[in-house]
Amino acid sequence: MVLTIGPEIESHGANVLSDGVATLQQVIPNTDAYSMEDLKNAGVRKPGLDEDIYLVAHGDDPGFDGRVGFGDRSPANVAKILKELLKSYGKNGSDKFRGRIILEGCHTGVRRYEGDRITGGSFLDDLLEIMRGDKFFKKALDERATVAGYLGSAFSTQSPGDVFGSVSVESGPERRELSRRLGRRLTDRDSISGDDAVVERRWRQH
Repeated sequence: MVLTIGPEIESHGANVLSDGVATLQQVIPNTDAYSMEDLKNAGVRKPGLDEDIYLVAHGDDPGFDGRVGFGDRSPANVAKILKELLKSYGKNGSDKFRGRIILEGCHTGVRRYEGDRITGGSFLDDLLEIMRGDKFFKKALDERATVAGYLGSAFSTQSPGDVFGSVSVESGPERRELSRRLGRRLTDRDSISGDDAVVERRWRQH
């Protein structure tokens, strides 16, 4: 399932989000795409128990001004959207959602930084903190459910069967950590794909 939650930004290219959604629909079989208008009008189906939910928007590089952003949505706004999407789960002993929630936008897993210094958490971190403190998610989400955010400028997956796309990692601290983990020196021009392109956590994980 794909839900576009943020507006197109002309300076980024007039159709970047819609093109990304179209790519996801091509490479992931039977992927339904929705808008916030669909969600408002109760036109979005219930996500499958183990489904991947892609929330699509432009993300901000927190190294520019120390701000984490995802479209025009705050972490609290995104938590509210997830509540609406998952409202049928966990009621009266019913199944809990145990799939993935993917923040399909640039820098959504990048921690705030200044130069080579980490100064705070990422959009993903802030969202997970809100979710962990909310009774709704404790009822609606299985402990196996995960949330993922990208470690740089993100590009939609181009390969059938792949869950995550690729990134170039602009944050010096994130790139240094990733270089250490991969055992090779990375630059901001290297393309990193798949699981290495994201931070993915179980939603209750600290």
